Amino acid sequence: MADSQDPNRRLTVFLCHSSGDKAAVRKFYSQLLADGFDPWLDEEKILPGQDWHLEITKAVRNVDVVIVCLSPSSITQAGYVQKEIKYALDVADEQPEGTIYLIPLKLEECALPERLSRWHFVNLFDDKGYGKLVTSLQHRARSLGLSLAVPETIAFSNAGQSAVTSSGVQKKICMLGASAVGKTSLVKRFVESIYSDKYHTTVGVKVDKKVVKVDDKQVTMMLWDIEGQDEFQDLRKPYLRGSGGALLVADGTRRQTLALALELRQTLSTNVGPVPVVLAINKTDLSSAWEIHDSEIETLSAQGLTVVKTSAKTGMGVEEAFLTLAKLILGR
Repeated sequence: MADSQDPNRRLTVFLCHSSGDKAAVRKFYSQLLADGFDPWLDEEKILPGQDWHLEITKAVRNVDVVIVCLSPSSITQAGYVQKEIKYALDVADEQPEGTIYLIPLKLEECALPERLSRWHFVNLFDDKGYGKLVTSLQHRARSLGLSLAVPETIAFSNAGQSAVTSSGVQKKICMLGASAVGKTSLVKRFVESIYSDKYHTTVGVKVDKKVVKVDDKQVTMMLWDIEGQDEFQDLRKPYLRGSGGALLVADGTRRQTLALALELRQTLSTNVGPVPVVLAINKTDLSSAWEIHDSEIETLSAQGLTVVKTSAKTGMGVEEAFLTLAKLILGR
């Protein structure tokens, strides 16, 4: 099981599923990730060259919760998924009494396999199904001393990454830009008011949360810090699904990062639609080395793109960039 002594880590959730349900499980994975959990999906977690059988076996034993995704096809299909279920059942038998470790989840209406019948199931396709599941996951998180992933006031929807709360909305926000432009540092400055000179490359995606108030409305911003893109690595388009907005980030000292940010804006529009975006041109603390000039910024602004100069190091413009995006989202 993952280390329960670190209260800052997220609840780890293994997604057991058949190959035929891959599309539905990918969407479910994105929802859990957006809501602050740490889901384990083979195609996202297993690296090329790793022994997939060994990695799956290790994951089932080390995660906090195993969700068995069920459908009419998966309960009758022979294959590795049945081995996964069998191993998860063995590990479940080792858990202390009353532990929420194994959760049967119906993707569609189907019979519950006899060997899973001792555990109460949840229907993901029901209006309140996802909310019930999150309640169970939060219960498990509390039992391990972990912080809760999402506010308990949220009424969840199966439609996507947006949700309505009692006083506002929750939105998935993608951080998009080249490597080393400062996306992670901007999130850290905004969420935790801290800055570090140490550079850590983001692999895959990291999700943080910040609740802001715009006028009298509350916006829960689920910030998806997506790994940087360059000529050697394409954007993983599934990460864009359900986006309610995006913060494009360019490095003022590297002109080519602005061109890439604008390309990513087009990719976002093509795959998600015309969602609100703000362009943050970062590193104003290094303004003497800037290659992006004010005339270029004025041109972009005249074209209707909201541009904010920022510095994750000093904090300049950071709050303004995120709050401006939240206002654009609410206005839309």
